[in-house]
Amino acid sequence: MCDAKKASFEPYTRYMDPNVVEMLAKRQRHLVPNDYITRIKKAANNCLKNGPFSVTYTDRIPPSGDVHDFMTQAPYWWPDSNAENPATAPYIRIDGKMNPECTELPNQKQLENMALCVSTLSLAYCYVEDSRYLKHAWDLLRVWFLDPQTRMNPNVNYGQIRPNCSEGGTFTGMMGTRGLVLVANSVLLIKTAEYEADMVQLKQWFTEYVNWISESELALRAKRARNNHGTFYYIQLVSCLYFLERYQEALDHLKEFFQQTMKRQINQEGDQPHESARATPMTYLVGNLEGLIYLAQIGDSLGFDGWGFHNQGIKRAADFILEKRCCWKYEPRLGMIVRTMIHKYGDQDGKYSQFLEGEDLGSANNLRAAGMSCLWTLPQSVRPA
Repeated sequence: MCDAKKASFEPYTRYMDPNVVEMLAKRQRHLVPNDYITRIKKAANNCLKNGPFSVTYTDRIPPSGDVHDFMTQAPYWWPDSNAENPATAPYIRIDGKMNPECTELPNQKQLENMALCVSTLSLAYCYVEDSRYLKHAWDLLRVWFLDPQTRMNPNVNYGQIRPNCSEGGTFTGMMGTRGLVLVANSVLLIKTAEYEADMVQLKQWFTEYVNWISESELALRAKRARNNHGTFYYIQLVSCLYFLERYQEALDHLKEFFQQTMKRQINQEGDQPHESARATPMTYLVGNLEGLIYLAQIGDSLGFDGWGFHNQGIKRAADFILEKRCCWKYEPRLGMIVRTMIHKYGDQDGKYSQFLEGEDLGSANNLRAAGMSCLWTLPQSVRPA
C-alpha cells in the first residue's frame, strides 16, 4: 500500500452490519460509551474539512489515455541495477522494499481518503443525525463515482503497473482498490429518500464494477491466487454484491471461498505459508487474517457460518500468530483480532485474556488497533431482533 492515509480510530479492514449499527444507534444506545460518540463526532467534523477526492486529480495519465482509469504502481518493484540503460531498465521485485515512485501516483491515496471519510461520516450520521455529515458524504461520493468530469471508470486495468515491463496492470492491482469495500459497506448507513437518485446511480457504478471483477482476466487471476490477493478479491466481490442486494450471489461466492480458497491458505499448524514467507511476515499474516475475519463477519449477516470451516481455520491462524509473535515485529492490530476470537470462540484456556492483559493500551498504535468497534459490534449477550 503506497502512502495510504488511515483513520486513527479503526483498522483498514472491518465489517459493519448496517442492521447492527442501526440497532445500537437507535435502540441500544446505552451499550455505547458516550466517549465513543464524542470521538466519532470529532472524526466526522475533521472529515467535513477534507475533499473532494477524484481519480482525475493527477497529471499522470494511464496508458489508455483516459484520466478516469485508476492507476497505481507496483510498490516492491525497482529498476534492474544491472541493466545497461537505466531509462529502459526492466523492473524487478524486491519484496519488502517500497519504491517511493509509487507515491507519485495519487489515485490509491485519493480513493482511500475518500472511502475513510465516507465511512466515518456515515457512521457518525447514524449516531448524531447531523445533516452536514450526510450531505458531505454524498458530495464525496458524487465526485468519485457519478460526476462525468471526475468519476472513476469501474475497472482496475492499470493497477500496480510495472514500468518498462508492460503497459497494462497486474492481477495484484486490486489491492489498491480495497477502499471500495469501505464505501460498499458503509453507504447503506446513509440510504435516505433525499439521495435516492444518487443511490441508484451509485448502484449502477458498482454493478459495472462487479461485471469487471467477474469477467476481467486480471481480476480472475487475483481470484485464483492462494494468498492475500485471493482473499481480497472475494472481499471486494462479496461486499459489492451485498451492497447491491444480490444476496444469493454473495452467499455463493462466500461458500466458494471458505470451501476452496481458504483451505489452500492455512496449513495444519495454523501457519499461512504464503504470508509468513514475505519480507514482513507479521504484516501479511495479520492482514490476511483480518480479511478472513471480514468474510466470516459478512457471512454472519447472510446466515452463513464461516468460523468453523477448515477445522476452525480462522482460530488456528490467530493462535499460530500469537504463538510466534515474538519472532517478528509486533503488530498492534492483534488486539482487535484477539477480541474477535474471544467473541466468537470463547477463551477456555485464558490465553486470549492473558494476551490482552499484556497490551499497552495507552499507546497510540494499540488505541488504533482496539478501535471503536463498539459502534458497530453487539456484545455477546445481545442479538438483533
